[in-house]
Parts: sequence; structure tokens; C-alpha cells
Amino acid sequence: RYYVRLRQIVAYVSQRAKHGESWAISPGTGWTRDQARAAWKRGKRLFNTLPHNQKQVIWHIFETWDMNNDGSVQADEIAENLSKLISANLGSSDNILGERDPEVVAAALIRLVDYDGTGCMCWDKCQAVAALAFSKKTEKDVKEETDAFHQIVDRDGNGSITVFELTEWLTKIHQGMREEDIASLLYHHFDSSKPKLTKAEFHEWIVSLMQSSPAEPAAHGHGI
Repeated sequence: RYYVRLRQIVAYVSQRAKHGESWAISPGTGWTRDQARAAWKRGKRLFNTLPHNQKQVIWHIFETWDMNNDGSVQADEIAENLSKLISANLGSSDNILGERDPEVVAAALIRLVDYDGTGCMCWDKCQAVAALAFSKKTEKDVKEETDAFHQIVDRDGNGSITVFELTEWLTKIHQGMREEDIASLLYHHFDSSKPKLTKAEFHEWIVSLMQSSPAEPAAHGHGI
């Protein structure tokens, strides 16, 4: 769930850049402190409406960004975290950032809600950024994201994803899940043994993970 949500945050930057929103493109293009404050306030309102499980995932994302554990995250800390995820996907034709540099994405995320001009991401700002990224997702947006995710995990490119491929990928991003953990998650969702998933089944499963709460059996104490 963590990785899927992180992908959503990064995809949000790319989607907004395509729409020409100045905060998502580059610095010095007219994104003002007042606009950042308005975006932060809107994001905070959205965050307050999120279910507890989504707030927990956002906190986990912030924890991984805050490598110094000082509550203030610099752009280079976010960029380093994103770079590690890219390195786990070497050999894939897609990565979490598409064609964008980690530094560019990190700077854009901060710029969006940098209402105080500090140039850093605190927990308060992270809440807003993530909530904005999670909101108003169309079916097309979600399908594009899960298709890109599918392409990363489907190492042999045959269209189906095996339990082994999922375990191998999760090991590379240091999630520490075993094959039996993955098999259990799939069994719970599909009510039958699933040694491999079609693209449609993978999409269905990932969407269910995004919507489930940690208290539900679908999580089994783990998050993707």
C-alpha cells in the first residue's frame, strides 16, 4: 500500500505538469506564497476527511522521507528516497518517476505547499500534498497508475504476474515479505489460490489494497 500511494503522489506531479500548473513544472514560473497557502489549506481539509488507514500510510511516507528524524525534510532527502525506489526497478521500462528527475519531483512537491517559504517539507505540509494527490482520482487515473505498476513488476513481460515476481520486487524495495505472505493476501482477496494474476486481476487487487484498512485481513500486518 505504501508504494502504491507513493506512486500516486509522484504521478500527481506529472499529471499537473501536463496541465501546465506552474508549481509542477519548474521554479520561478509564478507559483506564489499565497497560492501555496491556498493549496496547503485545501489539502489539509482533504486530509481531515481521509480514513485512518490512509492517514497511516501518509505518515509512513513522511517517516521514510524524514531520514534525520528531525521533522523537517529537505528536497534532497525526498529525492534520495525516490532514487532508491528507482534503483529497485532497474531493468524495467518504467519507473516511479517516468522521465522526471527525483530532484525535480521533490522540489515540486515542496513548492506546491510551501506557504512559509522555508523550502522544506514538514508533517503538516506532507498531509496536504498527499491528500491532494489522493483526491479526485478518476478510473482512468487509477488504471494508468496500476498499469504502470504492473509493468514494473512483470519482469518477463508476459502479461501475468506470479507470486515469485511480486516477492522478488518487494525484496528489492526492502518490504521483507515472503512468498507465503503474498499468497495469503491473494487468497484472502480472491477466495482461491492464485499462483499468478492476469493484468485485470492485478488491477483489482491493487485497488482493494488501497481501499482496505490495516485492521482488515487483507493487510495481515503488511503493506505494499
